Amino acid sequence: MRCNRKKISTLIGSVMTISALLASGSALATENGASSDLDWHVLDGVTVNSTASLCSNSTVKVCNGGILNTLYAKNNFMPYWLNLALVNAIMPQLQALADSNTLPGMKQRLKELKKLEALPDERGFDLLLTDTYLVYVDYVHQLMLDPRPLYNSQPVKLTPLTLKMAQSYFPLTVQKIHSLIPSSLFVPTMDVINRLLNLPANPLDSSNVHFDEIVPFGGIPYFMVVKWRQCFGIWAI
Repeated sequence: MRCNRKKISTLIGSVMTISALLASGSALATENGASSDLDWHVLDGVTVNSTASLCSNSTVKVCNGGILNTLYAKNNFMPYWLNLALVNAIMPQLQALADSNTLPGMKQRLKELKKLEALPDERGFDLLLTDTYLVYVDYVHQLMLDPRPLYNSQPVKLTPLTLKMAQSYFPLTVQKIHSLIPSSLFVPTMDVINRLLNLPANPLDSSNVHFDEIVPFGGIPYFMVVKWRQCFGIWAI
């Protein structure tokens, strides 16, 4: 059976195209694909300053360099966060952690993640998000050992995360990410907070609030109660 040159050229072109797509889909593989180390150049798009606050003992741009090498090598250097459901599961938790002010550097880390996410090459975003996920795992485990920072607003000091503990949260699933939530009320509470933040501004201002009498300590005159009820549209006495 003979194949003409045009068909052979088409076949070769198809193979080369597929090979190129596979190479570009490899999240953090190096140029020759043979190295067992991550290509840290994918983080060159954004300067990562948050690591100094999150884990001051780190000598690289991330907190868990050695663990990341192992995790991505096991995943054939493919990205971990291609599934948008996984990103949507972790980001509200990271935002809540940043808002708590109990982990210095997390607010800066979220800003860096947003910058990396906007780049055409999202490998840096994937790598830094995996590192941030590991930081969050470490944070939750520290609170399990000592929950006092939640009550006294003291910063949580992270300890080096072990590979065994990190691997227990992979492969990534929405269920595993949700298992890190401190309370089952977290997601509904965040939903309520987001709705409240999106409400229109309160129209109440000093122009429609009138005080006709000094309020004595321990008592409020009846006419003031009525006026405040009118301002807020509450008529029940």
